[in-house]
Amino acid sequence: MSYDLVTVARYDSSIRAHIVKAHLEGHGIVCFVFDANMVDLDPLLSNAVGGVKVKVREKDSEEALLILKELEETPYTDENDEVIACPNCGSTSYYTHFNSMRNAKSILAFLVSAVVFVFPIYRKEVLRCKECDTEFDTKTSEHVDV
Repeated sequence: MSYDLVTVARYDSSIRAHIVKAHLEGHGIVCFVFDANMVDLDPLLSNAVGGVKVKVREKDSEEALLILKELEETPYTDENDEVIACPNCGSTSYYTHFNSMRNAKSILAFLVSAVVFVFPIYRKEVLRCKECDTEFDTKTSEHVDV
């Protein structure tokens, strides 16, 4: 018996894909992760293979997409269970795991990586507000240096 699988999410990290897989399985949805080994072996291939894919059975796809939407809309909280908001406009709608290149350390790491042809050795992950495009650190809730 074969099942038609539908891609419900794509990530550039197998870790995030496996976290989402565990979340969906916690809701009783059978799901699978594709291309994780390829991307883990060489992260530069992520765009070439379409990222790490989370797939579910076609009959479960609508429910899975609703669960993922709810998960995406749940705001992040800090250690004190307080909602993290944009320090510029106060919005709780932001892109997570956004790789910032706005500080000197990130730019230097990019240049060194480009010269020696290796994957970037340093990337700062920040939150980026969907309303005002402000990048801020989750730990300090302060603007990232420009």
